Amino acid sequence: EAALTKASTMQASNSDEKTTLLNAKILSLEGQLKERDALLNETKSELSMKEQELALASSGLESLENKFQSELNARDNLTRQQQDERDEWQSKANNEVSEKQMLQSKIKKLQNEHEMTVEQLGRQLKAVESELSAMKS
Repeated sequence: EAALTKASTMQASNSDEKTTLLNAKILSLEGQLKERDALLNETKSELSMKEQELALASSGLESLENKFQSELNARDNLTRQQQDERDEWQSKANNEVSEKQMLQSKIKKLQNEHEMTVEQLGRQLKAVESELSAMKS
């Protein structure tokens, strides 16, 4: 552009023509500057809108992350609670099995004692019958 301006200026024969050419060039440059300013402002506006969209999306993402984390925590708590309940029921079942085994053991002991008592009473009865029989004779 500088070379064009210089060439145009040299061709101009008088200072009025030179001034006119320079003024035209100035107006052209000012027009280009205004176009670029307008483009810059438009770009800044678009950037501002994109930043707002990004902030909104980021906020939405953060909200979703918080919701997901809350749901995950709730699920973990439920799982822990269910495991605690399972452990409690398993403990009760183990206690009942132990109690059943203890009762079976006591029953067997009582059955053995009962058999011994019956045998002992049978021997005593025979002894008494023998004594009675001896007394009768």
